[in-house]
Amino acid sequence: MACAWAFLSGKGGTGKSTVALCAAVGLARAGQKVALVDADAGVRNLDMMLGMENKIVFDLLDVIEGEATLEQALGPVKGTPGLSLLCASQVRDPSEMTGDALCALLGSLRERFDQVVVDCPTGIGAIVQAIMSCVDEAVIVTTPDDIALRDADRAAGLVSQRGGARARVVVNRVRPEYVKRGLQYAPEAVAATLDAKLLGAVPEDEEIRRAALERRMPGEGEGGRALASLALAMLGRPAQETQRRRLFPRLSPS
Repeated sequence: MACAWAFLSGKGGTGKSTVALCAAVGLARAGQKVALVDADAGVRNLDMMLGMENKIVFDLLDVIEGEATLEQALGPVKGTPGLSLLCASQVRDPSEMTGDALCALLGSLRERFDQVVVDCPTGIGAIVQAIMSCVDEAVIVTTPDDIALRDADRAAGLVSQRGGARARVVVNRVRPEYVKRGLQYAPEAVAATLDAKLLGAVPEDEEIRRAALERRMPGEGEGGRALASLALAMLGRPAQETQRRRLFPRLSPS
């Protein structure tokens, strides 16, 4: 059965969706069959990041309510064999999606895929709490500053309380010069504060922002390499396996 990963954050603006997307793409490029689930009902964005916004016909609620099959709702990602996207509804009330129904759906995905990557809603609301009860790994995405870390600590507390998933952390937008000046925390210190295993640290990189605007995956910059190595860490492989070619080719709209 697939390993299920939930990417969550205590606050918005940490780059959670970008990290989850890059992790899913990296897993697929490592030969895994991957389901990427955008569980953020009403404010989903992975379809736009992948250039698939005009290709989504059915969503999570359609499957849950029997209006569509899982196969009909899953959209293959062009340019990344092995990766499929499943979106939450963009127009319906998130309260219509119960935690039990979502967990049942994730269970169905785990029977069909090698890896399931869930981009959770921001915060620690009811849907996030439900997801924590039915995944194996909870990846907290945070930036290394006081405000984000305080909210990340609340997310880590939720993971601990739910008792199922193992807590990991990705520290995003790290600036080494700020760490040296005491303006940011070192990634290792963030992981220790959250009592979570450090899955990866991603440096601040303008290429990542530019790639997001251009709807493509980051290229060979320092940030792109760090994002690409997340999948290897998730698979327990050494980062040296990362190939020296362009890590994330442009994803064309499907």
